[in-house]
Parts: sequence; structure tokens; C-alpha cells
Amino acid sequence: MLLNSRIAVWIGIYSYSIYLIHRVIIVALVDNNPVLGEQPVVLSALAFILSFAFAALVDRYVDSHFRQQRAAFHRTPTVEPAPVKRAAA
Repeated sequence: MLLNSRIAVWIGIYSYSIYLIHRVIIVALVDNNPVLGEQPVVLSALAFILSFAFAALVDRYVDSHFRQQRAAFHRTPTVEPAPVKRAAA
């Protein structure tokens, strides 16, 4: 039941994007504001919020485009089969 909850499904949708972006966000936050490196609770909270926000944007504007392209690429064309030629007896 827990894995079917709305929050778990939502995290699952964005999990790969979060995985890809979280480290970049943490490094950018610490590099641009070194004080955050000394406050791990604040850094974690900010990184968590920003990771989800950017993951949602990546899913909406990047991943959805490629999912549509993949679906279009994998569609099977509806073509009539070629007529079978029979050998003369």
C-alpha cells in the first residue's frame, strides 16, 4: 500500500532526474554560498526542495518530449502485406 501512495508514485516519477541533478545543486549552493556548507540541515532542505523543483521541470520540458519521440518511433506502421505469388503448376 505504501508504494502505491500518491507521494511514492510522485517520487518514483522524478527519482532519476533527482538522482542526476541533486549533486549539481548541492555543489552550486555551497560554491555560491560557503556558509551553507557549515549548516547541513539548511543545505539539505534547500537541496531537497530545489532538486524536486528542477526534476519536475526536467520531466515536464525534457523527458516528456523524448517519451513522445520514443512512442512515435516504436509505433508499428499499418501496411498491407504483400501479395503472395504462387508458382505456376
